[in-house]
Amino acid sequence: MDLKSHRPSCAKELREQVGNRGEPVGRLAQAIHAHCAVSLLRAQRLARGLTLKEAADGLNNLAEGRADAPRANGDQLGHWETGRHHPRSATLGLLCEFYACTAQDLGFGNAADAVRAPSSTTLVRGNEPLPPYVTRRTSCTTDSLEHQVDSARRSMDRTLAVSTVSATQLDLLDEQVLWSRERYVYTPPASMITVLLGHLSEVEDLAAHRQPAAIQVRLSELTATLATLIADALMKLGQLPRSQAWYATARNAADDSGNTELRARVRAQAAMLPFYYGPLEAAVTLSREARIICRGRPSSTAAFASAAEARALARLGDMAGAETALGCAVAAFE
Repeated sequence: MDLKSHRPSCAKELREQVGNRGEPVGRLAQAIHAHCAVSLLRAQRLARGLTLKEAADGLNNLAEGRADAPRANGDQLGHWETGRHHPRSATLGLLCEFYACTAQDLGFGNAADAVRAPSSTTLVRGNEPLPPYVTRRTSCTTDSLEHQVDSARRSMDRTLAVSTVSATQLDLLDEQVLWSRERYVYTPPASMITVLLGHLSEVEDLAAHRQPAAIQVRLSELTATLATLIADALMKLGQLPRSQAWYATARNAADDSGNTELRARVRAQAAMLPFYYGPLEAAVTLSREARIICRGRPSSTAAFASAAEARALARLGDMAGAETALGCAVAAFE
């Protein structure tokens, strides 16, 4: 697509709005395609509220037991959705059956005739239609126990084997984020937000797949860093509610990473919003949490957090508390 694609949350909002009106899933997919600037194939997935992994698992479950049936994973599906690769005719037929639509509905209008599953077989849970593979998985009562056990094991093995990020990829992403942090100092906030959102979208795509614990930690750290920068940029633009929401996201990601230094730094940075715009009590709470998380270990973050707490207490008129916090800041700095 020529336009910048919207985030999955935008499609979720459309799904809720259109779903409440009882519109068919095909029309919802068209709306997502037009509004969110995504491919028709991706729009079909987003219209059903599926992640890349869930859609790939659904395709594999639908193909299970068929001779020469194509296999798919989230990575391949993502390449098909962005146009980097094109599915073979057999795979396209499977996609049509899975989404209960035609090849043209998936954006492959020039492809050979593909299978179209009857739309009447699509189930609906609330306002969200379930893909055809759900009916197949829930109606396997005639399968033997051995078949179900073997199928579950193979599915779990595929899940455990999925790891789409190498250490080199993460190192390169780290370099990009570091470069963006350096640019942030002299780049206008509105322009910087666009860059940061691009990095965050890439991190989100990687984190959507199952990753080893060490990789997931690094992705959470990157998310926390990027979310903090976006929150600060929004604060500079005067968009305070959005800034507060992004700081909350940053804290959530930092906590998910388990990185003590990062957890403290994000809270100390988040304290700047209530320090400048109120309430001051929130600034004290956040900076004090950051200082406590540092547990007395001397670091730049501990000094920053203590100094921020001292400034907020001083503005509240608590001179004794400000002096104590300032003493902690000096000790950490020295």
